[in-house]
Amino acid sequence: MKKVKNLMLTAHLICLTVKSFSQSTNEIITNMKQLTSFKIEVSQIVLDDLKTRLKQTRWTDEPKDAGWNYGTNPTYRHELVDYWQTKYDWRKQEAMLNKFPQFTTEIDGIKIQFLYIKEKGKSPKPLILTHGWPDCFFRFYKVIPMLTDPATYGGNPDQSFDVIVPSIPGFGFSDHVALSQDKVATLWAKLMKNVLGYKSFYAAGGDIGTSVTKSLARQNPELVKAIHITDADYLNGSEDTTTMTEAEKKFVQFIQNWIREGGAF
Repeated sequence: MKKVKNLMLTAHLICLTVKSFSQSTNEIITNMKQLTSFKIEVSQIVLDDLKTRLKQTRWTDEPKDAGWNYGTNPTYRHELVDYWQTKYDWRKQEAMLNKFPQFTTEIDGIKIQFLYIKEKGKSPKPLILTHGWPDCFFRFYKVIPMLTDPATYGGNPDQSFDVIVPSIPGFGFSDHVALSQDKVATLWAKLMKNVLGYKSFYAAGGDIGTSVTKSLARQNPELVKAIHITDADYLNGSEDTTTMTEAEKKFVQFIQNWIREGGAF
């Protein structure tokens, strides 16, 4: 009877071990399946249609010597359209945009497209970069090699990063849905931790990326080791100038003039 019990216990332990191993393997396979390789590939039909539309443009009249007083200068506009129609090489730009590895994944039912470039040093430090409006991941193309391979640019090879550059939902090739900056930050945390498997990481951004990066750090202090932002918060007109220095008041006036005379939105 004792032998039977020992045999049953051994069989039970084996089952648990197999089950545990199976779960671990399945988890690895699941994580691998979360990423789908992605390339930008615009159909030639779309490009041909664009050229046809540009060719068939019906131009509006302009007052004589209008310059830029009534909108885009007509001479400049014609030159720009001619450039797009006859000189611009989209395939060349497409190849350049595809030079870094890109992937898609689904988080909370939302498709996220992102660049993922592994560093070339010995101690990887994951870094997520968030773009702004109305640009996209291309904002960071010039600095990506400097971050992933600093030694080539005279930097310290031990200060290299794994670089992750996602497209905010509504931008690029991520799903076109409108989300708050806090919700985007939540998606980024899940991308870094649950999908890519990082236990901690760094974050940086500008414009909208500033707000997303700050929210990412506020929501996940245990994950985010440090942040870098390239924009301060914008003035909204509710600031109390009576508490400001003369330099601060001068800056407020400068911003107000810029918004009134040069602001685009």
